[in-house]
Amino acid sequence: MVGAHYLPFVTLYGQPAFFVVAATMVGAGFVLPTLQPGSFAIGGWVGGVTLLLVGVWLGVMHAGELARRRAPSHSP
Repeated sequence: MVGAHYLPFVTLYGQPAFFVVAATMVGAGFVLPTLQPGSFAIGGWVGGVTLLLVGVWLGVMHAGELARRRAPSHSP
């Protein structure tokens, strides 16, 4: 359920990275209970690491986009 709420962000913000978050969290929500029933901590760690990695990824992409906007496209 937590991962599914990231799906609208793909179209709202135009960032396919949110699909990665949604797919990872929804997939983990289906797989982890069968592999480790009764262990909720693993799901929390998977979700936390996923959000951390995607946050860093989006930050790097945003910094690169800002750098391209500030750089002159050609020299006179």
